[in-house]
Amino acid sequence: MVLIDVAPAVVIAEPTIAHVPSIRSDVKNSPDPDEASSVNRRATRSWLNAKGRASAKAQGMNLKAPVRKGDNPRRASFLARMGGMPGPEYKDGKPTRLLLSLRAWGASSKADARRKAKNISKPKIATPAHDPIHPGATTSSKQREDRPR
Repeated sequence: MVLIDVAPAVVIAEPTIAHVPSIRSDVKNSPDPDEASSVNRRATRSWLNAKGRASAKAQGMNLKAPVRKGDNPRRASFLARMGGMPGPEYKDGKPTRLLLSLRAWGASSKADARRKAKNISKPKIATPAHDPIHPGATTSSKQREDRPR
């Protein structure tokens, strides 16, 4: 009879959050107060308010303020993008963050957002050129070509 000596299995426990050191712990414990405070601010900073945009500009970024009213192409882009997002507008009878953001930008639903984006993006119809000598008269491109220069 042959006996085989088997070593006991070593179990390695998965590290928990308490065992994993913070990525920024070296900076938070830094003696430089400006470096430590910038890390703390960074976690709570909102880039879309005026103060946050000013701070971002100082760092070389170029963030624009949200355009929540009017016929702006950036507003049309936002409404089209958010109007096509998957997910419900209401959850447990309460509006989701999706619907709340659409409302903040002037749309009452995803369908309304898509409709408004389409209307904003639609090219405007050009009006005929104004002729102060002959009001109401318009010239065709053929007539403009025939004029002496």
